[in-house]
Amino acid sequence: MKAFLVLLLIITACAQANNVRTDCRSDADCQSGVCNLMKADNGVCAAEPCIPGERTTTNHFFCNIEKEWQQSKLPGDSCTYDYECFRQSCFMNASCELADIPAVKCTDNVCVSEFQLNECEQQGMKKILQKDQFNADCFESLAQRVLPTVCAPCGNGICDDVESRCNCPEDCKW
Repeated sequence: MKAFLVLLLIITACAQANNVRTDCRSDADCQSGVCNLMKADNGVCAAEPCIPGERTTTNHFFCNIEKEWQQSKLPGDSCTYDYECFRQSCFMNASCELADIPAVKCTDNVCVSEFQLNECEQQGMKKILQKDQFNADCFESLAQRVLPTVCAPCGNGICDDVESRCNCPEDCKW
């Protein structure tokens, strides 16, 4: 019984040693060769072995089917799974808009990047905030997190009933 407890203690200690989170500033700081950044130059070393399909925060690395970290592939590179392809993100970029990021997937064993049109763009319109979501000075409402939008032919030179000087100034003049 005593030998069993000692063995159990050793196994537990080894398992904990392999899962220790180590702070890092660059990939070179990590035994795995991958620093999963949480801020500009501050992160935690990615664990080994990793879980296939797992990605780092910046999307520069993915975990392959051999449970090893591998650098993400660029458009035009050969691939087997979508998760292998580099996905641009808004990591540490305050002016980034998610709509400006192309969709990336593995199609016919090649990483491809393409912009997806939203439901309004598919109709040849623009997605704009509903006109009742602005105050008199054209400041957006801060009452809720998700602001209601509408598809409008904004930019056609006609101030339609869903447009206003706040949500479509190119059609509705001050």
